[in-house]
Amino acid sequence: MVAKTKSQPADVVQLEQGEPLAQLYAALAKAQAAAESVGKDARNEHHRYAYASAEAVLIEAALLGEHGLALIPLAASWLQDGEWRTLRRVYRLTHRAGASVELVQDWPYREEKGRPWDKTHAAALTSSLAYQYRDLLRIPRVDQEDDIAGRDDREHQPAPAPEQTPKRPPLAVALREYLGRVDAAKTAEALAALVGERPHGLHRDPDKAAEIEHALALYEERARSALTGESWTVNDDETALLERLNALKGEP
Repeated sequence: MVAKTKSQPADVVQLEQGEPLAQLYAALAKAQAAAESVGKDARNEHHRYAYASAEAVLIEAALLGEHGLALIPLAASWLQDGEWRTLRRVYRLTHRAGASVELVQDWPYREEKGRPWDKTHAAALTSSLAYQYRDLLRIPRVDQEDDIAGRDDREHQPAPAPEQTPKRPPLAVALREYLGRVDAAKTAEALAALVGERPHGLHRDPDKAAEIEHALALYEERARSALTGESWTVNDDETALLERLNALKGEP
């Protein structure tokens, strides 16, 4: 059974069956009922309404623990699509009775003037977590800066329509960007630090995803060997994988 939460979008995958799962849902309902009494401790002067601030949401998140629940972030990855990135976060909501459900949340964001990718990525992590807690506890609003409905967008001007150019698939965009960063690494230490930022979840097919992961590892190892001067060999299948990656970069 798959159900939707209010996150944008967030899939809830049922992992356990029977009485423990019923206890999890009952505990969540009790936590939601208790959270409905959260005071609206801040005010949006532009739209003239009160709302629950991010601090209040985080304080109320303790209600999960009071009812035997815990929200555990499991993984985070991103995909590039033009000027936008989509942060995908995986959480597990667990109950002390032993049941758990997995939540998958997508959060779009992009680089902005005065906010390079590292800052927008950090803000996306913070905002997505706040919204996940808000959705679980059914708290109407979070911080004014994080709440899309509460933003003052009076000065907003729609971006001009981009020129119609062939659109690269998100997979190719993400791979090209990462491969370029690998090529730009000047030392083995810089390359090792970069490996931890390798994009994941680049294909829905597990076998193809594993193949891409293997190809990226080969590409990184080749770059490391070039920096250190160590010998490095590959078999015919691995050579073919590297050639496919090079093709994405526009290399022969």
